[in-house]
Amino acid sequence: MRIKIEDIFNKHSGEECIIVGSGHTMNQFDYKNFKGKIIFCGTAILRLQKIIPDYLVSCNNHFPILNIKSHLYFLNQYKKMTWIFSDTGCYNDIWEYNEKDFDDLIPNYLTFDDRHFEQKKCKPEKKCCQFLSLYKNRKTIHEMVAEIFNIKFPSQYHQTISVAELALMFSLLMNFKKIYIQGVDIPSEKYQGKILNKKYYGYENSNADRILDETIKIIRKKYFFYYLSTLNLKPYFFSIFRRLQIIFNKNYSDFKLDLQKSLNTFSWLSSIAKKNKIKIYNLSPLSNLKLVDGIKSISSR
Repeated sequence: MRIKIEDIFNKHSGEECIIVGSGHTMNQFDYKNFKGKIIFCGTAILRLQKIIPDYLVSCNNHFPILNIKSHLYFLNQYKKMTWIFSDTGCYNDIWEYNEKDFDDLIPNYLTFDDRHFEQKKCKPEKKCCQFLSLYKNRKTIHEMVAEIFNIKFPSQYHQTISVAELALMFSLLMNFKKIYIQGVDIPSEKYQGKILNKKYYGYENSNADRILDETIKIIRKKYFFYYLSTLNLKPYFFSIFRRLQIIFNKNYSDFKLDLQKSLNTFSWLSSIAKKNKIKIYNLSPLSNLKLVDGIKSISSR
């Protein structure tokens, strides 16, 4: 069932939560004895399947995708979870949005916009711009946080680098009093995401690798025909060149170029937390979140 973003405002006032990324340390936490809410970021849910999250936050066009049957089956195992996802991040190019695709989804879900600031279309225009007419006057999650907490959102922070930024935004909106962050490293080197036939740099899980390998094959095929239909294969060949760079550069990190932008957003969010007497703790010793004022680094619980 679809829920509205207003339904989660102050929903967990006075409670604790943990935001979980896919880094090496994601399993170094006593989830079973944790009394708070568990919020997984993106593919982290694939890597700790024995842990049942309360929320899953995603913002991409590769997982979860309801157009891929195995993803729908996977999500439906978590009947009491709420899936919070960016429809603008999911349906921006290769996938077609159809509300009927959600009829078979068991968990509650909530959609949001992560990119159309001031309701402006992308340049060049993309499929995600359709949501501007579907949901008139809808603000981005960043603008919504800024409005609710009465604090200006710096325009230079518009681009979302890590889905953990979004998870923290929703945690603030739900008004948790203590927010722990585990496995969110945002590393400046040696983070290659998931590459076919290559080991994932984060916490490894064979089932996650199987699902993501299968997904990558589907997506690459979709992108080839997508760019062919637009008579523009330049982005496709660029993606191949990028993959080669990643394969031969062992120190490559998806976050390296935009690390500071991500840390700036976390800094902005931590200032909101401080103003509202909300505590944020980073539990990953190797995480670059230790560079953010307002986020205290402590040992895993």
